Amino acid sequence: GSLGQCRLWTGNSGAGKTTRTLQEVSSGRDFYGDDQVIIGKKTDGLWYAWPFWRAVKVTPDSWRRLAGLPFLAAACPETTAKHVMYGIGKDLAVAKPECGCITSINLLLPSTHGVLRSLSLEEAIRMVAPCFLHALLPLNAIGAIESLLDLFSEVEVRAVSWDMLQKIEESAGEKSSVDERQG
Repeated sequence: GSLGQCRLWTGNSGAGKTTRTLQEVSSGRDFYGDDQVIIGKKTDGLWYAWPFWRAVKVTPDSWRRLAGLPFLAAACPETTAKHVMYGIGKDLAVAKPECGCITSINLLLPSTHGVLRSLSLEEAIRMVAPCFLHALLPLNAIGAIESLLDLFSEVEVRAVSWDMLQKIEESAGEKSSVDERQG
């Protein structure tokens, strides 16, 4: 995120959420979390994300793609492990940001089919809600689903393929990024 705003990235495992987020962090944006962030509505009626930091899981493929980023160049390991754990605060030497107003929720698609479009509320529930509900506790299920309906009604939810990420960068008012978990 930056300037008090953030963008959530969500999608299935392997879609490139962590890679995308680390690319944005390398360009100076704030890091809110990998796999999870805390979201909620403040008294101003807007939706916010709060940082939830823990080690970042990076696949060897992502390491290869990210090896050219300045903050990872020296840290890229030679490994055949499925994931490498990376300490975001310590290893990247970035400060934990304050909460940021959510400007959009982006469903990252691993394809390169020119997708960049807003999702209807029905599509957002079907395609994006499972990414948010993986940590749902049965005791608060109804409240969580109602909150998602509210969130998806008030914040733009869109699908974006890797080849269309440049258009995201050019979007007016979009200043930041966070990574949210897979479905």
